[in-house]
Amino acid sequence: MERIEPNYFKGPRAYFTNFDHRIIRRTKNREKLRQDIERKLKILLLTKKFVVCAASHLTSEFVYQLFKENPMLLNKELIIPALRRDKSDISELFEREKRSTLKQEMIGFYRNVIPKTVNWELEENSTWFRNSFLRELKNENSVLRKNLVKLTNGQVKSMIEEIEKDPILDRAKIDFIAAKLNQNERRILINFRELIYHISGARVVNCEGVLPQENYIDYSLADINKRQIILSEFQIFWKIFLELAFETIQMKEVPLEFLDVLSFEDICELRHPIEDSSFRNNYDELIKKSVASVNKKNPNNILYDIEELLSIKEKISKEFEIIFQRELRSYLKRKAIKSAKVLWKNTISIGLGFAGFFPILTPISSIGSIVLDSPAFFVNLNQTFLNLRALDNYQIYLKAKEKMLKKIIQRSEISEKSCLFDVVNMITEIISKRSSFLL
Repeated sequence: MERIEPNYFKGPRAYFTNFDHRIIRRTKNREKLRQDIERKLKILLLTKKFVVCAASHLTSEFVYQLFKENPMLLNKELIIPALRRDKSDISELFEREKRSTLKQEMIGFYRNVIPKTVNWELEENSTWFRNSFLRELKNENSVLRKNLVKLTNGQVKSMIEEIEKDPILDRAKIDFIAAKLNQNERRILINFRELIYHISGARVVNCEGVLPQENYIDYSLADINKRQIILSEFQIFWKIFLELAFETIQMKEVPLEFLDVLSFEDICELRHPIEDSSFRNNYDELIKKSVASVNKKNPNNILYDIEELLSIKEKISKEFEIIFQRELRSYLKRKAIKSAKVLWKNTISIGLGFAGFFPILTPISSIGSIVLDSPAFFVNLNQTFLNLRALDNYQIYLKAKEKMLKKIIQRSEISEKSCLFDVVNMITEIISKRSSFLL
């Protein structure tokens, strides 16, 4: 088994956390969960070169059955497990497992089908997770504190002291703390924990994030209009603009029926265009340029930055067109799918200091919160369109984003306003034309 480093990954890659044992344990309908996981995996595998999962999740019988029936997911490296650096063999993952026969069967299976794992550091991961959680608890202006409104300063201080007792913070400790709170505050604390836990895992393996539940993250234009988040207009502009730019290179809406009849072997065949190294390099360059642009404090060169980003984006878009214009439509004909009742697609939400991440919570944060510093803050989400009305609502949502961008441009001191207006019009027009697929 080859051990690789996180910097090995080039191009679009995602850290998949839907195998989390907590999700499996609380799900009664395992058949529906399996179907949902397979659909999300197929969506990701069509647009990402690599999908990484936690090696610890392999110990679940539920996960084992999925891989046992689809070993090519592992042996063809479509999914690469992340194995802690201090672990030397897959068998070490099962040390606490009490099962006898199945335990040995699972170990033997994984040893045979896993050619490659990616290393990750426990200390780096746990330190970032612990420090992020403490920082948000201590900051009175953080998204977390602004929503734990019913807690006294004494209660918050007690929570901080409890976390600071240990150098390692795990989810069980936060469960222990949350158990003492009322239902609403407990939900807020657990939602926040899950958000930074999954982003932390994505960071340590150098991947984009994937949240198992979309209700952990949201972005509300209404709240931005009301100035209920503490971000500069320059940051708000980049967040909206980049989300729209990435929307133009994500795949089009795919019929749910199509995902269900598409085998993982089919997925493997459809992935060929994203195997190209120039595509992977261009995608990495786009991520790096995006991060650099967001972190700039001076908006004077914004048009130059946008032109650079769009130039790279155009190269990537051509590769996606090969997949979703030619190959995908060919498969649709072969599978005899002519129309669809439900469409799925993958979208990107970009986290700026955790602002705008919670639909349940008021998205208020401070500039001093966690900054955009890695692909992990480019979070992959699934969008579902049940009917034409849903697509119409999506068009309205796009128009709201477009309107917000134009307001920011109009209020700014940027000289090339007309050029920026043209760019915004172009991007929203591209997305609008794409969002009429098959319904």
